[in-house]
Amino acid sequence: MNKKCFLYCLSVFLFASILSCNKSDSTQEVINILDEKRELNFEIYKSEDDLTVNQSSAENYLKKRFSLINIISYEDFKFSFNSERNKGYVSIIGIDDTNQRWPIGVDFILRNSSIEKSGLTGSTGTAHSCEGNPCACCEFIYKSDGTTIKGCKCDTTRDDSDECVNLTDTVRCNHKISN
Repeated sequence: MNKKCFLYCLSVFLFASILSCNKSDSTQEVINILDEKRELNFEIYKSEDDLTVNQSSAENYLKKRFSLINIISYEDFKFSFNSERNKGYVSIIGIDDTNQRWPIGVDFILRNSSIEKSGLTGSTGTAHSCEGNPCACCEFIYKSDGTTIKGCKCDTTRDDSDECVNLTDTVRCNHKISN
């Protein structure tokens, strides 16, 4: 009898655990950020009053949006969102076969006026890239409020660990803006 009682209690506990896991997943709302001109999108998630990004979805969007050639790897994925302004950005750096860095990124905005509302959708805004000339080490410069990419910075020097060094805001690394 004790063994049957134990098995029954164990099955009830497991069922309740599975149910609570499914319930917590259902409170996460998927928000599609649309690039209507290119018929592309990426996803961010809203849970309570926090936003997170589907990094794989955003990386795939950026790769398709910019179609860089000779890229052998991507690094330094960044996501930022300012809930007071309903704006943010996603960015990543492509590394080509000559080891040059190609930063690419897109600003986005949520269409509803507040993060507390359900049924949010978003749209992409300005696309940013750093063309590189005359730099081999490009990085984005971001607005301090976390809403926008504002430009590029560069240096032509790499250190022994193959990292960009002494990056300054003085050379703009051919910041390109498009819609």
